[in-house]
Amino acid sequence: MKISKAAIFGTGKSAEFAMSFCRANDVEVVCFVDDQREGSFCDIDIVSWEKFLEYQFGLDALMLGKWQKGNIEKRAGISIPAIIIDEKSLKDYWFAYDQKKNMQRLVSYKNKHKGERCFIIGNGPSLQMDDLDKIAGELCFASNKIYLAFESTIWRPTYLCVEDLLVSKQNSDILNEISIPKFLEKETLKYLDGSEASIYEFKHDSDNKNFSRDITHGMVLGYSIVCSQIQMAYYMGFSEIYLLGVDFSFTFSPDEKGTIFNNIKYYEHDNNNNHFSENYREKGEIWTHPNLDAQYEFYDYVQNNVVSDSFKIYNASRKTKLDVFPLVDFDILH
Repeated sequence: MKISKAAIFGTGKSAEFAMSFCRANDVEVVCFVDDQREGSFCDIDIVSWEKFLEYQFGLDALMLGKWQKGNIEKRAGISIPAIIIDEKSLKDYWFAYDQKKNMQRLVSYKNKHKGERCFIIGNGPSLQMDDLDKIAGELCFASNKIYLAFESTIWRPTYLCVEDLLVSKQNSDILNEISIPKFLEKETLKYLDGSEASIYEFKHDSDNKNFSRDITHGMVLGYSIVCSQIQMAYYMGFSEIYLLGVDFSFTFSPDEKGTIFNNIKYYEHDNNNNHFSENYREKGEIWTHPNLDAQYEFYDYVQNNVVSDSFKIYNASRKTKLDVFPLVDFDILH
């Protein structure tokens, strides 16, 4: 989600803090919102809450400083995201989407494809453009930079999914232009437009410990978007899933620099080709280290506890080190 124009709530120290953030990030502040004051603040007009509600449709967000205690969540009529600013990050206060409409959208997918088959497309080196064209017209989930295949294929995915924050940040302009129905993890809304997308979030509780059978209650984090797509496919009622391009193998250069932040390892790309396109990452691009052990644990749980006569998963990848699901020959599937 890109913020270009905003209002700031309040006219105190918190508002000054939010104003400093906006100046540093090229966000145009149109007005300050304060029912207790009139005139201007920081040489910008102060308006009432009622007047702000009229202005809001020309704005991207209402910004709040970290100390603001204006009980925005209790105020009626706001239709744009209200975002709290702190020193480290932007935190969505209400999230950047209409939660009621989003829930309706998610519910509409329940058993939408009952009894059908689908392909989940990984982005590994084994993914071939000719193979994608062979399944043009099939129901397919794809993710992240799959758009790099579009120039070479007539194939397009049915659903495009993004949950990696780095991918969403680094490729927001392109991803926002793609009109394919999208599934976006909530945190990516910091960079991506979720107005027409289906939004999900990761939750861990007694009902969603290893696998989510109802994505309206949240998704289980499997440390790969393929894991999320399997949960989506289950919810939609698919009876057969075929994985394609899921190599489950990554190569790292001795010169590839790694760092750890919030228990997640990030790498600086150094010319290793771990994806179907040599242009998938530029040298020096930061990317999230794949947690193959956690992914394998998820896949193993699904194979032993979720797969049944009415829900089967096969691995049709040309080359793969994922041995959990039965291997099938892609050439007999189309």
